[in-house]
Amino acid sequence: MAKKVVIIEDDSNLLKVMESRITSEGYDVAICNEGTDIIEKLKTEQPDIVVMDIMLPGMDGYTLVRTIRGHKQFSGIPVIMISGKVYEDGAVIAEEIGADAFILKPFDLHVLLSKIKELLEKCKR
Repeated sequence: MAKKVVIIEDDSNLLKVMESRITSEGYDVAICNEGTDIIEKLKTEQPDIVVMDIMLPGMDGYTLVRTIRGHKQFSGIPVIMISGKVYEDGAVIAEEIGADAFILKPFDLHVLLSKIKELLEKCKR
């Protein structure tokens, strides 16, 4: 059974590219373009990993990670945060709130795919 990746990204062009490329690697992909109702999305999709932008309409990525980590059922799901804004301490903050990885945009999709594979192997979900 294919591993499920939920992508939360508000840039529709990037979202389509990520969805296509991740799907082509054999993953089952669900997409979302905003951060609201994340727990309902996770309940519906039952993902093995979440890839999310930091700047999202409705709820920012930092709040989303805190929400996921605070929910017993989903607290162990690996989370990769991506951002187009250069935050001096973005990676540090991401790690402090419980994200498993931080990738700065623009990024090579091979880097993202490698990180997805690494985290899925690490957690053996």
